[in-house]
Amino acid sequence: MQSSIVKRFLSWFTNKNYFTITFIAFICIALSREVENIYLCSAIYLIILIIFTIEIKRSYPFLIFVSLFLIWFLLFYKFDINKFFNLNFYKVVEVNSNYFLIRQFGSLYYVPVGEFKLSVGEVVSLVGEFEKVSIKGNFWEFDFNSYLLNKNVKYKIIDAVIEIKNIKSLQYFFFKIVNSTNNLTKLMFFQQKTNSLIYKNLNSYSLGYLINLSGMNVYLLSGILNKKVFAKWKNYKKYRIIPITFLFYYCYLLNFKLFLLKSCILLIIGWVEQNKKFKFSKITKLSILWIACLFINPLFIFNIGFIFSVIAFIFLKKYKNKKPATNVIYNFLIVNAVFTPVQIFYNYKIYWFSSLFEVLLIPLVTFSFITSLFFFIPFSSYILNLIYKLFYFYSKGLTYLNLTTICGSFNFIYLISYFVLFKLITSFSFDKTKIKKLIIFIFTLNCFWILQSNQFTKISPSVTMLNVGNGNSFLFQYKGKTILFDAGRGNGFSKSSLEQYLVYSGVRKIEAVFISHNHQDHFDQLGNVANTYKLKNVFYNYHLKETFNYKDLNITNFIELGNSDENDNSQVSLIEVKNKKILFTGDTTKLREYRLIKDELFLNKVKGGVDFLQVGHHGSKTSTSEVFMKVIQPKTCFISGHKSNTLDFPSKETLDTLNKYKCKTYVTNGDSSYKYKVNSEKTIKIQKNSF
Repeated sequence: MQSSIVKRFLSWFTNKNYFTITFIAFICIALSREVENIYLCSAIYLIILIIFTIEIKRSYPFLIFVSLFLIWFLLFYKFDINKFFNLNFYKVVEVNSNYFLIRQFGSLYYVPVGEFKLSVGEVVSLVGEFEKVSIKGNFWEFDFNSYLLNKNVKYKIIDAVIEIKNIKSLQYFFFKIVNSTNNLTKLMFFQQKTNSLIYKNLNSYSLGYLINLSGMNVYLLSGILNKKVFAKWKNYKKYRIIPITFLFYYCYLLNFKLFLLKSCILLIIGWVEQNKKFKFSKITKLSILWIACLFINPLFIFNIGFIFSVIAFIFLKKYKNKKPATNVIYNFLIVNAVFTPVQIFYNYKIYWFSSLFEVLLIPLVTFSFITSLFFFIPFSSYILNLIYKLFYFYSKGLTYLNLTTICGSFNFIYLISYFVLFKLITSFSFDKTKIKKLIIFIFTLNCFWILQSNQFTKISPSVTMLNVGNGNSFLFQYKGKTILFDAGRGNGFSKSSLEQYLVYSGVRKIEAVFISHNHQDHFDQLGNVANTYKLKNVFYNYHLKETFNYKDLNITNFIELGNSDENDNSQVSLIEVKNKKILFTGDTTKLREYRLIKDELFLNKVKGGVDFLQVGHHGSKTSTSEVFMKVIQPKTCFISGHKSNTLDFPSKETLDTLNKYKCKTYVTNGDSSYKYKVNSEKTIKIQKNSF
């Protein structure tokens, strides 16, 4: 029994494509970067190597290749071998307005811009304080440190003293041309996208990738060379490897941009097929492509281009008995149908007109790329800058027609089910129409859930407290409406955290914003929120907005102005909904609390106690007096604050007072966000989806 199982496994293994098995092995090795357990990693590596020894006579070239990749990966990606060599020379590989990246072997280092002006391709030595890059911030935010880690940046070098060596690579002279050329060539040929207004416009409707020098432009140039320039040269097919080699070197000068690297490798595969008179299978091409890409940089596995390649492999195909134009149209429609949910999964938005805009932009992008190649012609900069301006105005015009819908985050399972159902509908025929109708119905429900699932979470009343350090950002949600109570953040926390959470959670409209008082830690995220949402009802304390009503929701604001301490000018807001009472106090101090409990209207409103309290002034000892607590008797208390070098939030005195009055207390502590469900009076910690 056991021997038959072994034989069956051996038969399965030996009949498979070793390129595909190597590709899978590369993926497993690259993904192990995220696995901290060294024993688990060792087991993965050992299993991979054992698999390649099952039939060593056939697999030994692949075993050697996988072993080399594993060594390369362990030395420079999983671990940092550089620190053992203690070599003090680095090559500058990327220069930005705020920082530059330097490379030593496979590892990158981040250096903030100082008094030195460096150029790509220069070699430097330096001394400074090495600080390990670690992930910080909330999971829904764009974390710059995560971005650095995915580029294999292991350390930030602080207070660096730099010495520029008299060594220059060809990249140095290549990028020197950038500073002396026109804007169009900078963008299209040199791929300098950071400060480009065109790139910003395209990104606003999720088409920034069109600027990439990808397969579309490369194959267009290849076609021109094949059919126009060298059409009569019989030996061109053989010597076509020469321009491909130049293209590969150009890719190296651009530091192996993934979108261009893939095109180069596919051209090499095509050249091999053409000259060796055989064809690779579709899966083999995909395997060779990504084996080569991952060998150059294993972290390409975390690039969205990898996901797109796999999806394209699964869904795109050549339809027999169809004209080339029909094949292009069919595949274009399939690409958009398949990539739209991926777009929502990563961006939390759907861009309704992006496919149409893509059709309108591709001719201009192609024309701009081709014309940018003639930057070396004298006086061409005038014409090329004119084309750049036309491109800008054209792309800017489309932003006014752009229509997006915020969907928010959804579980990865729904993305997988979308692909499975879409594959069934488009690739399989069913004998019974009822089965197909059922699959289409389930597919429609799946699409509806991706678009609308987050809207159902906002029907029942809830209060969300975001982790923004020693600042306040609270959301109240009810019947699909979102109201903000303060929109600030403390020092060291992201200014876009609130806006990014709103998009992540699928908020499409903000009904009103109440800013308690004029301190930055309570309002300085409002500008970022306004970039995404139209804010019509923004009420600071000085607007004297005493009441705000929506159906069975009533908000009463208690306002005092003219106090010397701005904290005492805090707008105190009481929400009454579903026979529940929710109290926001801003940074109200004990002095203001004493005056509140003498206010007859306030006493009548809080009679019998409140269900929820936003504890004043981040839990400082200057707030939350016992006499105030005795009057409001809160059941659940939220504190937005954490202990830092200069601030002791929340104070022991405040916590003792809250415990005395038996209030269930939740503190952000610089790492946690919470959601209070009003109906059930339960509090949950906000966490990322398991998938």
